[in-house]
Amino acid sequence: GSANGAAAFRLPPFGAPRFEAAATFAGARPGYVFKAGEQGVGYYADGPDPAAHDEAAPPPLPEGWVEGTSPEGYAYYFHSPTQTSSWERPTAATAVSATVPLSPALTASLTAKRRAGVSQLQADSGAQVLLQGGVATLSGTARAVARAQELLQRKAAALEFVASRSRPAAARPPPPLPPTEAAPDYNFSGLVQPAPPSGGLNLLGAYNSDSDGS
Repeated sequence: GSANGAAAFRLPPFGAPRFEAAATFAGARPGYVFKAGEQGVGYYADGPDPAAHDEAAPPPLPEGWVEGTSPEGYAYYFHSPTQTSSWERPTAATAVSATVPLSPALTASLTAKRRAGVSQLQADSGAQVLLQGGVATLSGTARAVARAQELLQRKAAALEFVASRSRPAAARPPPPLPPTEAAPDYNFSGLVQPAPPSGGLNLLGAYNSDSDGS
């Protein structure tokens, strides 16, 4: 035994099998013990199985899921495409649900011809689709619901494109008139007649003087 009293063991060589069948004991083998176990009589690897840790590890999260930690320290899981959260670790079969508001045109397209659009959406996505009050409720696996959301978005974009092509082009407004020059404002009220200069000629007086002297 070991110094602390625990049973000592030696691992078998790397890559060696964990069990080798043997009807009788054929001598000691490093890293093995001879016994009758779950797989029968033979040599069993002595010590823990390294692969057991890999088997105990949880499988990877399905596409679209991420793991987070709550403020209280608990692990939770969130599916971004459908905005769904769960306390339990999800698998590929974990069911989620999501609601999608629909335009009147998209609702009419899905419900036309005996709801052929709804049936086609369910067949193409694998999700269950329930229409009520202009809202589509999608349920199923996360992958199926995300696929249904994508198909609805594509359908809505296609309907909007067709509607935009059928609208009449808006009339262009006439071009603006060229700017006109304002007429000048002539204001004569402020003009003052200049007074005649002092000592100037008085033609009328001069004429009268000449007349008197003749």
